[in-house]
Amino acid sequence: MILAAQPVEGVLSGSKFIDKKIQLAQVHQVVAIVGGACSVLHSLSTNPEARQKILERDGLKLMFGILATANTHSPDAVAGAAGCIQNFGRTRGQFALFAKMNGFRIVAKASTEIRQDAALYQIICLIAALAEVEEYRDSMIDEGVLRCTLKLLEQLDDIIEPTLEMVALVISIFAAEVKGKLHLQRLGAAAVLEEAFLMQNQDIKRCCKMALNRLA
Repeated sequence: MILAAQPVEGVLSGSKFIDKKIQLAQVHQVVAIVGGACSVLHSLSTNPEARQKILERDGLKLMFGILATANTHSPDAVAGAAGCIQNFGRTRGQFALFAKMNGFRIVAKASTEIRQDAALYQIICLIAALAEVEEYRDSMIDEGVLRCTLKLLEQLDDIIEPTLEMVALVISIFAAEVKGKLHLQRLGAAAVLEEAFLMQNQDIKRCCKMALNRLA
């Protein structure tokens, strides 16, 4: 009897496979194992069925814990955790749970501690996804997210352009809000945005120009 092969996607999103990766992500003594497991879970979490299985296994709590102690983990683990949480936001109520867990404070802290390119990029992508939710913006400002994001834009020579693109986007989003505009003005954001605007990257220039117009 010839058995039909199970599709690779089905195998990878199966409960046993996910259980194994969740277990490996909890083996904090072995940095490489945690990083590899988080990377796989990040990839799997783009699939709605797999994402739900990860969440049913306390995936949000696990990834939150890794992000909360980002400076003790490998860049792969941090990038995977931030990417997972971003994907979890596609499932109703998960960003709200993240917010209740003091997630804004944690992501602000992580953005100041992490400098490895891939990990910082995923952290800023998570911040951008959270900033898209209007009701979160005031709390994000209060927890220092906008201040930390602006500081990244001051480091044009040290941060890769894809990350700076997301940073400029985040600032332009907050500049559209009354509280965000006032906060950015107090932080002297205009000078930082004007310098970043001189870069050749068109996406950075566009977002900086938008932010400057909103701050005027």
